[in-house]
Amino acid sequence: MDPIASGPDYATDVARARAFEPLVAEGYASSVIEAAFRFALTTDALSTVLIGTSDLVQLEFAAAAVAKGPLPAPAMDRLRSIWAKLATT
Repeated sequence: MDPIASGPDYATDVARARAFEPLVAEGYASSVIEAAFRFALTTDALSTVLIGTSDLVQLEFAAAAVAKGPLPAPAMDRLRSIWAKLATT
């Protein structure tokens, strides 16, 4: 299977996605997916985000995540530390 993100293979992509689980463990989001939706609201670098849903439940989840609003500043600080670690791997 071809890579789905920036890693050389699927396993690397999954490992990189799991690197963001501390956001959930520390209570900034209920899931990594929620954190991703809310990140899009937090940064001015993104003006549009396209999401794909396959059913109404997924669409409602996305809407509920967005309704929670942007990530708080401490979560963004945590993201920066995660990104720094990923940049060295």
